[in-house]
Amino acid sequence: MTSALRAFTAAAFALLPGACAGDPEPTTAVPDDTATPAVAAEPAMPSAPALQTAPARIDGVAGEMVAVHVRSRAAASDRLHVRLDDGTEVPTRTYEILVAQGADPDPWLGPTGEWSAAAASGRDDTSILAVFTLPRLAKGQGIWIGDERHDVQWLTPPEAITGADSAMAWEPTLSPAAAGNSALMAWLREAARSPLSRWRVRLLLDGMRSGVPPTRFADPIVEAWATYNEQRWRIALARLWLADEEVCRRLRKRLSGVVDFGGSVHAPAWPTDQRGLDRLLNDLLAPTGAIAARAEQYMSEQPQGVVWVVDDGGVLGGPDRLPLPLIGIANFTGRDVLAFGYMGPEPTRPNLLPAKAYSAQVLTVAGGWDEPRATVRLSRWSATVPVAVAPIPVMPPGLRIGPLAPDLSMERWLYAQPEAPAVSAATVALLHRPAPGADGERRWELYVECRVPEGMPPGAEDRVCICVGPPGLPGGVICVERDGVVSQRLTGRDDVGPPRVVHVASGPDRWSFRVTVPGAAIEQGGRLRLGMMRRGVLGRQAWPRPLLPWQDFPSRALIDLSTWTGFAREDQ
Repeated sequence: MTSALRAFTAAAFALLPGACAGDPEPTTAVPDDTATPAVAAEPAMPSAPALQTAPARIDGVAGEMVAVHVRSRAAASDRLHVRLDDGTEVPTRTYEILVAQGADPDPWLGPTGEWSAAAASGRDDTSILAVFTLPRLAKGQGIWIGDERHDVQWLTPPEAITGADSAMAWEPTLSPAAAGNSALMAWLREAARSPLSRWRVRLLLDGMRSGVPPTRFADPIVEAWATYNEQRWRIALARLWLADEEVCRRLRKRLSGVVDFGGSVHAPAWPTDQRGLDRLLNDLLAPTGAIAARAEQYMSEQPQGVVWVVDDGGVLGGPDRLPLPLIGIANFTGRDVLAFGYMGPEPTRPNLLPAKAYSAQVLTVAGGWDEPRATVRLSRWSATVPVAVAPIPVMPPGLRIGPLAPDLSMERWLYAQPEAPAVSAATVALLHRPAPGADGERRWELYVECRVPEGMPPGAEDRVCICVGPPGLPGGVICVERDGVVSQRLTGRDDVGPPRVVHVASGPDRWSFRVTVPGAAIEQGGRLRLGMMRRGVLGRQAWPRPLLPWQDFPSRALIDLSTWTGFAREDQ
């Protein structure tokens, strides 16, 4: 048993309606190429993972348990009849699968929940799990579930498949470099709590060589379902190994993908389309057909890479100090290749960088700054993403910022689908230059407004962090708690920064505050590099780009303050 297995076993940007009297009303929107998703019309409730579809063919080993989803008006146990072609009744129990979602789902994997089974109620709107044992002496017959006949693929256990007993056929897919990663092990423990994904965890940790799982579900019906899934995957992959060992290795790796993001971060990154997985498994178990070609087809249908914007305006370059976008790229081609990125026309002599299989890295992209798109090539595969290559102008009455976007989950990152924040927890801001204060000075100010969902305790953690300067900590971070306490002051030495406490205006569904932008954060030419985060019991949000869960600081937008009427003249 490996050490890893031992570890396992042990777009609308308006301020929110109903703002307090006297709050500034922004009218200038952020350009589309830096926009985060619009606020959702209603809070999005976490949904359970998609259940498997009812099969046209039933796959199983004679004498072993089968657990399949059916849709039948006679789904209750005392009314659903299962029989062989010869009329022999097959004792069957039917269940509804229930998933109780936790209050704090993993931000990367999403909700897994607590799975359980209950006796089928017979409702028409539920997916029912029928559990029965395939009779040993019934080979060659089909099975009738209610009034619908199903062909049966009578499978051979992998232990009895000649040639599939090679140790390499069952080699765990987890790399040695990732095997001791404690954060990854925590993710895998979470994934193993779902009967739809425990088989992936087994592929990573023990290769599914044994039919006996290292851990079991407390509910015996959920365990029977998970074991049936794993047995079919074991047989399918054993058959594929005999057909084409190299294709089998690549498919096993793709189905249980773990990406090395650098900085000791190894994160799961596997396909999540349950219907696509069902079709693949069905085809790999089919009695006829070129299963190696089908596996190749499936892998070609998956993203060969993932490209995302890490930072738009935090890094400046060139004689005019324009933004050099930082573009993240992850390699899912299954092999080590070369990668490069560019803006504008494709370079004839690109700066090629090695991109290892199942690894991610960040490219600094340069080129034509009049082209608001960046292209990344990964071998023969390419993708284009919009970037902000020009400073964002600020004009009266102010620059709208937000809404801040929730962290990217694995699925949303893989398929480039950022999540829209719920209205009840949205965060927006306004960057403006109010009238002079008591000392006669005009300063730049951020007005920030945070919605609070109903039922959130008044003392619950909730803070907003405003980050200025280059990415990371060099420029400074100002964090404001819901009670007004300024918890961090990492601005320039010669700048007094904000006070220790700021005034917070609180209402039943929101809180807001104003904070002065440190003068030391404003760079030559009236430029400001700005990013924002909100963190608390509701999770985390960021602007101008959503973050991966393990990132500590937001990206930056480059803002041109000199476009404000009179700003350049006043500062001369």
